[in-house]
Amino acid sequence: MRNRENSQIYRQRKKNYVEELEEKVRIMASTIQHLTLENAVFFRSERVRIYITLRS
Repeated sequence: MRNRENSQIYRQRKKNYVEELEEKVRIMASTIQHLTLENAVFFRSERVRIYITLRS
């Protein structure tokens, strides 16, 4: 009986741990997507700034 309870507790802890990791992955993927877009916008604006500076 005790072994069954311990197994159930272990499975629940493992499930919680996996769910926490999955949430962290979702957050990190979202952050990467946001930063990638932000980086692209920055580089585009830098290219324009450099182009304007060189033409002046």
